[in-house]
Amino acid sequence: MPMKLVSMKKIIALVSLCITWINPPLYSESPDEYKTRLAYEALSEVDQRQINAIRECGVSRVRRCLRGLITNLEKEKDYEMLIRRESVISLGNMRMTEALAPLRVLYAKEKDISVKSMIVRALGQIAHKDDLKFVTSLLGDPEVQIRKQAARALFIWSDKSTIAEIQAKIGTEKEDVVKVELLATAYSHDQTKLEYIDQLVKLLQSKDRLTRARAGEVLGELKVKEALVDLEHAAEAENDAYVRPIIRRAYLETLYFQ
Repeated sequence: MPMKLVSMKKIIALVSLCITWINPPLYSESPDEYKTRLAYEALSEVDQRQINAIRECGVSRVRRCLRGLITNLEKEKDYEMLIRRESVISLGNMRMTEALAPLRVLYAKEKDISVKSMIVRALGQIAHKDDLKFVTSLLGDPEVQIRKQAARALFIWSDKSTIAEIQAKIGTEKEDVVKVELLATAYSHDQTKLEYIDQLVKLLQSKDRLTRARAGEVLGELKVKEALVDLEHAAEAENDAYVRPIIRRAYLETLYFQ
């Protein structure tokens, strides 16, 4: 009996060895190897692999990617716009002040509005005091996307010295998609002004679906009990499959917030 038991153990070990040989275990990178690969692929110019690496650099805030991402800002051809844009987004997510000077230079010469608007957002994420006046001035920019990102950047920045400019723009801004950001920023600076909440609630009925979605997101973040009934009604009335879950989530977050 012991002989049979030993033989069975040998057979099992041999089978396991064969399986491992046929299907070797997946190679696991060390953290250092992972960072090095990302930094390399962010400059690799292999389309989707490069874009994925650029995004991951920002999400994981891999400092080793910094030089490559800044180098990508110098790619000037029109077809390289996506690389510039994704690099700007990642630099904003990384929040490293070393990126400020290259971002400022790019904003001055960039022609693509989607890239320029992401630079504004990145400046808000990094939130250096030297850029506050410039970003605030962009609330009067002729481009809707620039004004929108400037208002959102000031929300992230959370500097109360900008409240006068923001309040002034709320009264004159004609685009709902910008006004929702202005109202969110204004209320975050002065939470005694419930009229801002009233206006945000009204934007849940905007003709623009993205404005309705953003109004729901903002009200969910702010969790103001006075908006609870309006959020419930808006969620019930909303027919858009993208917008309705956002408003519904905002309602539940507000309802159960302690």
